[in-house]
Amino acid sequence: MKPEFSQRLEAIPWAEFGTAYGPAVKVPDQLRRLAESDPKAAREASHELWCGLCHQHVQVGSAALPALPFMLEVLDSASRGLTVAILDIVLGFALGVNWQRVVEFQRSRGHTEIQPERAWVTDLRAALLAQLPRFEKLASAPDEEIKDFAQRIVSELRVERHDT
Repeated sequence: MKPEFSQRLEAIPWAEFGTAYGPAVKVPDQLRRLAESDPKAAREASHELWCGLCHQHVQVGSAALPALPFMLEVLDSASRGLTVAILDIVLGFALGVNWQRVVEFQRSRGHTEIQPERAWVTDLRAALLAQLPRFEKLASAPDEEIKDFAQRIVSELRVERHDT
């Protein structure tokens, strides 16, 4: 892990962001461990990030937005297993910013008027869309699991928003 990685992590006011479990104060340590050369520590960190940032692919925390660049940086040199784990988290993000899914969820909860999207969700969608070429490239990877996750991410990101 490069020294500036930690410095950039420390510059973010993580307590102002949320996870499924509350303030995102544990996320910097999880991201540090994700970037470590110890595969076991990195896999454990990826699971913790999956649980907190895209809880069961149904609840995306606002800490996903500042965490995404760090995860993508790790993805650039990740092992196959860690690549799959990171793509699984990113898929959770993509599902969480898919406007059609958000509207369907709100309706299933009995909301007749759809709540406006939070600014961080709009920003997370934009950040993910900026990475679309990366995911499109991975969608043609020879590894079937990596390919599948990447194709699903691309599919979710290509859903256009239609206000209802």
